[in-house]
Amino acid sequence: MACCGGQGQVSLNGISGQREWRPLIYRKCTDVLWLVLFFLFWAGLMFITGYAITAGAAERLVFGYDSFGNICGKKNIHVEGAPLSGQDMTNKKHVFFLNSCSLEMKNLTINSVALCVSSCPQEQLNSLEDVQLFAKNNVVSSVLWWLYCDYINDPSIELETEKENVKFLLGFSIISTMITIILLSLILALRKRIQPTVQLFRIANKTISSIPSLLFQPLWTFLILIFFWVFWVAVLLSLGTAGSARVILGGQVEYTSLSGIRYMWWYHLVGLIWTSEFILTCQQMTIAGAVVTCYFNRNKSSPPRHQILSSISVLFCYHQGTVVKGSFLITIARIPRIIFMYLYDALKEKESACARCMFKCCFCCFWCLQRCLRYFNQHVYLATAINGTNFCTSAKDALFILAKNSANIAFIDCFGDFIIFLGKVFVVCFTVFGGLMAFNYHREFHVWVVPLLLVALFAYLVAHSFLSVFEVVMDALFFCFVIDMETNDGSPEKPYFMDQELLSFVTHSTKLAEGGNKRNQKTTGNSEDGTELQPMVRREQRRRDETIE
Repeated sequence: MACCGGQGQVSLNGISGQREWRPLIYRKCTDVLWLVLFFLFWAGLMFITGYAITAGAAERLVFGYDSFGNICGKKNIHVEGAPLSGQDMTNKKHVFFLNSCSLEMKNLTINSVALCVSSCPQEQLNSLEDVQLFAKNNVVSSVLWWLYCDYINDPSIELETEKENVKFLLGFSIISTMITIILLSLILALRKRIQPTVQLFRIANKTISSIPSLLFQPLWTFLILIFFWVFWVAVLLSLGTAGSARVILGGQVEYTSLSGIRYMWWYHLVGLIWTSEFILTCQQMTIAGAVVTCYFNRNKSSPPRHQILSSISVLFCYHQGTVVKGSFLITIARIPRIIFMYLYDALKEKESACARCMFKCCFCCFWCLQRCLRYFNQHVYLATAINGTNFCTSAKDALFILAKNSANIAFIDCFGDFIIFLGKVFVVCFTVFGGLMAFNYHREFHVWVVPLLLVALFAYLVAHSFLSVFEVVMDALFFCFVIDMETNDGSPEKPYFMDQELLSFVTHSTKLAEGGNKRNQKTTGNSEDGTELQPMVRREQRRRDETIE
């Protein structure tokens, strides 16, 4: 290990030494300035956290407070100018609104006098005289009870619910049928091209089998994200209650936000996006490092031990700055989307269709930019894991590799993503079908729409979390293969790192791409070589033949 700015040797088996596949012996820290910037940013977040804890009063949201500044269930401090403040409300833990029938929110305040009480007002009618007195003063109550009984016994209410369920099932059946027809048509049209992609999944499965802890990475990432989000929400609530007490008419107390709180909210929001992206990027970098270590190993029958731990140690000792820089670029692309979404909602009720359309287009453009940056950053992290270079150098190398082999990479990515999408659809459909069967045999559940939508959403998130590991592994394997083909020629002096299964897969896929190029050349009347990118296997074979000659 080495501190930031230092150098150290890293080998595949975890001991010091020179990698067989690395052109450089030493690995050093990359993008240290960005790591320092991230630490300074988090120092600002810690300042906001401390300020929110000292100036905020999150217990006002948890326990509630009355109109005179007293927190229910607590011993309070006296507010100057409010004679009813500073009372001991330890035994009064409930908030009671005197005008509870007309509660409405206006400017984040409730227009009703609130009091802290030990229990909600209750009155028991214990004698016939009390009942008669109640009947005289509340004749309409009998009518209300009759209407309530009539509503409960009305079968049309349940019938309407059943109709809504039938409509939902009909819509679900129509959508499922359309998706099934489209997917079957695509599978039938691309049946010859799907087979090599399935073979790539087998190769990815072999890699994951050698590193089974890869499947647990989404779980650990999810737990870390949940912990950070809980912390972020707690600070946000404390920050939202940071305000000064102001006495208004009648001795009541009103809390006003302090100056500068709005800027702290925006800073806190940027911290949410940047840190979340940093955690997700660390997962990508960890998987990339483990796959790279597994690929560039001469002894395939004996893979290196503790590859995940080794990848994590390399990440946190050398390449945190690169991860910070990549996650910051994603943050820069996401913040304008949030601003445009806020402006779009603000103009939704106004008659400005042109402005709404413009904001919607900008929102979509930044969404596309974010997706492109995610895809590009993934290959940048792979280049960093292989070469140990900083973000800009890795971006240049990754861009060169992607541009040189764009046809093959696009072929693999498209069909790989299609197979992964099929897996997600299968998981969601199977889960929703199981939910339908469960609700069908439990007739006490009347409304099916919302629970089934929640089940479908949860199933998609789980499927996406675990299948994304396959996606990252496949991209990493193919990227390593391209590097292998660029730096080695298969000779005894420079043998390939890949196994025969991966080599046969890429050979078969390039034959398909070559056949498609030939068909395009016949239709356009171009020459044999044309302007198309040549398949990488054929290009490497030509280079070896020229060397022999």
